[in-house]
Amino acid sequence: IAIGGFTNLVIKKMSHEDPNKEKLEMVVKETQRLESMVRDMLLFARPIELNATPGDLNEFVQDALPVLQEVGKRQGVHIALTLAPEIPKVDMDVDRMRQVILNLVTNAVQASPEGATVTVKTEHGQGHVVLSVMDCGCGIPAESIEKLFTPFFTTKKEGTGLGLVLVKKIVEAHQG
Repeated sequence: IAIGGFTNLVIKKMSHEDPNKEKLEMVVKETQRLESMVRDMLLFARPIELNATPGDLNEFVQDALPVLQEVGKRQGVHIALTLAPEIPKVDMDVDRMRQVILNLVTNAVQASPEGATVTVKTEHGQGHVVLSVMDCGCGIPAESIEKLFTPFFTTKKEGTGLGLVLVKKIVEAHQG
């Protein structure tokens, strides 16, 4: 945190024309990526303790929409919501679920071609409430499916291989 913070302070004092400004902005971006990776590794290594309270999943998804749209916008992918009416409240840790939906939508956006739509959907029935994220990608290769939730397995250049592992761990902690 200190590296990015101090670098940002230096950037603020630089002129827009300074040729080193772009390099320092890259330092900030890479520092954020490394901080995120360290956070993911710590979350993976520790047991998850939930601070679950009853909440409206539809409301949660709608509150997360601006962040999700920003993720899609960077890749030229539209985010659509299909929310079931009047779903029952569910016990959830909002911060953990925010990570779940962000990881799933980020993966879906990365898998989808530019101009495609990623759909976040809620539904309920038979005593269950379901949140799903659907993309327009080509699918997961057969040889990767069995490795999908293996820690540090990734098919992405910049992935850590912990995103879906953490999603699974958080969802299971919610008895999902």
